Amino acid sequence: MSPEERAQMRREILADVGAMLLSTFAAGEYGRCLVELGRRGKDDPLEVAGLDVEEIIGDEVKVESSCNAPEAHGALPVLAKATEALCGLEDVEVEDVGGGTFIRRLDQAFAFLPGLVHTPSTKFDERRDALVAALNEKSELLRARHEGYAEGRFEVDLAPKGASHGVIRFLGDSGTVRALADATMIGTYSIKTRAWTWGGGNPTLPDAVRARAAALIDGILERDMWEVTRPSYAIDEASAWALSALVVELRKADGVFRAPIKGGTAFILLENMRTGEALA
Repeated sequence: MSPEERAQMRREILADVGAMLLSTFAAGEYGRCLVELGRRGKDDPLEVAGLDVEEIIGDEVKVESSCNAPEAHGALPVLAKATEALCGLEDVEVEDVGGGTFIRRLDQAFAFLPGLVHTPSTKFDERRDALVAALNEKSELLRARHEGYAEGRFEVDLAPKGASHGVIRFLGDSGTVRALADATMIGTYSIKTRAWTWGGGNPTLPDAVRARAAALIDGILERDMWEVTRPSYAIDEASAWALSALVVELRKADGVFRAPIKGGTAFILLENMRTGEALA
């Protein structure tokens, strides 16, 4: 299927589902609908295992009654098939992301995101643009001040024996160290599952790496941001960059390095960046 055909099919499905959400599920009263899918048995078809609405701006009683009405229950198989199809058009397996999210736009049409993507907390959403702008500025400053930063090969050891912090080294063509910095894992982003996982909540990491990563989040006092209280959840990669920017601001760190890993990206906090004579 060509990209144009995929886009056309996506538009048609969203138009049909959007009309159903508005007429049957009172979607005009809220901003997004999270559709969780599952199977009763291994060989059974996918069905709606959970339905959650967020950003309620209208009549909450109307939303609750509509979602519990017989018409809504009858429409659930259609919603399940549409969610599965839209995930497929994004080359995403439903089993990997758990379902999909329908977001109502200002024009009353709907957008779709694979995965159960919750509404950003108000505080994080309000600070997001400023955080990203500040981090981008720091990234440009690092490139200007430290020749060889983030160019070519790199080596990272997040828990060197006998050290109180990790280290990342940026290497030249001959393998010599051109720049290095103290390094702490912030988190990882999986392309396949669209999942952000904080380093401190990642069970695949060594204990020492997790402990240092957890200390970063322990320093965030704004606990009303749900993004910092859950170990893993679905977002997009731009939001992962913004979360890393939040950590940089609170730590007053030098910046973030995005390191490619199998299936995604690791976000590594950079502190005490040095080049030239400071390497000696």
